[in-house]
Amino acid sequence: MPINYAGHMMRQAASVNALELKEHWPGFTLTRTGMLGGEILRLIEKTDSPSRLIKYLPINFNVRCVIHQGKMNTLRNSARAVQQALFDDGKLPKEMYLCHLTCPRCAEERGGDKILLLRRWQISDTLTRRLDQRK
Repeated sequence: MPINYAGHMMRQAASVNALELKEHWPGFTLTRTGMLGGEILRLIEKTDSPSRLIKYLPINFNVRCVIHQGKMNTLRNSARAVQQALFDDGKLPKEMYLCHLTCPRCAEERGGDKILLLRRWQISDTLTRRLDQRK
């Protein structure tokens, strides 16, 4: 994750405007977590741009979502709950994405901090077989 988060967001917005791309929801960003491989994503409409800045998400992009009410330091509990629910359903958790739904200035007026937590998953035959054996 870049050290200068706000600066990276502004450069990314400038790149989207310079390439004349249209966003599904202007200003909506997803932050992919990762110790060494985090990144910030913007969802744009389908395009055939030759730019190296455009990346495509996997075709089977299945996600489980939860809205976490609280600050980042309490996000761990919600992330664990989503991960455990996926394991219980026989699904293999993959990347985790975050999106802040309230800005720091207006969070108090709108009932506190709200963070959208998305966890991508894939169907796992191994987990499904293990769950079937336990039942």
